Amino acid sequence: MFRKLSSYDEALEALERFFPSSPVGVEEVSISDACGRVSAEDVKSPISIPPFDRAIVDGYAVKASDVYYAEEDRPAVLKMLGSVKVGEEPKISVSKGCAVEVMTGAQMPKGADAAVMVEYTERRGGDLLVYRSVTVGENVMKKGSDIEVGETLVKRGTLLSPFEVGMLAAVGLKTVKVYKKPRIAIVSTGPELVSPGEKLPPGKIYDINSYTLESSVKLCGGDVKYLCRVEDDPKAIRNSLLKAIHEADLIVTSGG
Repeated sequence: MFRKLSSYDEALEALERFFPSSPVGVEEVSISDACGRVSAEDVKSPISIPPFDRAIVDGYAVKASDVYYAEEDRPAVLKMLGSVKVGEEPKISVSKGCAVEVMTGAQMPKGADAAVMVEYTERRGGDLLVYRSVTVGENVMKKGSDIEVGETLVKRGTLLSPFEVGMLAAVGLKTVKVYKKPRIAIVSTGPELVSPGEKLPPGKIYDINSYTLESSVKLCGGDVKYLCRVEDDPKAIRNSLLKAIHEADLIVTSGG
């Protein structure tokens, strides 16, 4: 008979004292399988994000000094040189008195230091009329403004969520090192236990603990490698525990 029951805190303290927790190993997994895992290293960005200066509006890449005095009744007139689409590398540069059409997300061509929204412009033949001034850097997202090369994205011990996985993908990382899931064995004892789905004979009860413990282990990030139910027979229990020792890092027992 148990003469004294331990509280949750007492039981947890005893476990931590006699069985100090430590990672069971490290493995490298695809970022597709990384959500819910724990990072085993500090992850630094190998590139800057964005990796180039890019336009954040549909409009025209210009030199801000060329449109400094532009107004609705006195537009600046610039010569059109061409266009840059999203996903392509600019082949032209913006020289003084000229403009290049850009789309949202497109790389800014060399020589340009600002972008004018298309709403404040008008095309006339080969010229562009600009009806509003812009300042240097306006409507441009600078290289590295979101993430700088070498910046720490994920710290060791971080539980990886979709947010962290997205950041890893954004900088081109295909894999990440994570701690291995602890392998757990669950052994339930009792001659009165019946598996859910089976007919319930008189004097029997359905096995609750095995499935509750299995779900709890999975919810906490563990991997159930061995799940069995044995009767209250010392030899049978011993054999089950010996088998579990070779298949798991931790054994959880339930029963009288």
